[in-house]
Amino acid sequence: MYNSGFTLLHALFMMNILRQKIRCSDSKATVLWFCFIVAALVTLGRMLSDMYVPSLPEIGRDLLARSSEVKITVSCYLFGIILPQLFFGSLSDSIGRKKIILFGLSLVLLGSSCCYFAKSLLLLYLGRLLQGFGIGAITPCARSILIDLYSGKSLVRLFSFIALVSSITPAVSPIIGAMVANHFGWRS
Repeated sequence: MYNSGFTLLHALFMMNILRQKIRCSDSKATVLWFCFIVAALVTLGRMLSDMYVPSLPEIGRDLLARSSEVKITVSCYLFGIILPQLFFGSLSDSIGRKKIILFGLSLVLLGSSCCYFAKSLLLLYLGRLLQGFGIGAITPCARSILIDLYSGKSLVRLFSFIALVSSITPAVSPIIGAMVANHFGWRS
């Protein structure tokens, strides 16, 4: 699904949470909230890849495309994820994680907008590539934030929580995507 409102919500939460100075000694509620934000950033990539899969036939009908042409959008997204992970992790070490995350979220929002307004497969391909590129920038930074702030048992617990959420996401995302597409159409 190309839910740019959901992506914008992530961006606003991240800007707010990263403005605060979060330390390992913060309250339990702050740590849980922070963990939720990082888990949301990590799972956003899986959600963007899995939520729209039930809508592929409807996308093909709407854009007058064959199913094989519509399935290329999955490849565009996955190709977009691969490249940025090679250099955004080390770039975030030098210029800061917040800048990279906001840049990535901006690309996801731009890609989502391209997909939402797509009247042709070419624009849909471009939008999916931009979404993948943005997620590829976010993913290494989100995990690195936890390593920067926590260590020992706290870090293991937080990674366990994120692994749990990440393992549930591929099963739940197509169901959510199908319900949203059924009620609001594939562009939603």
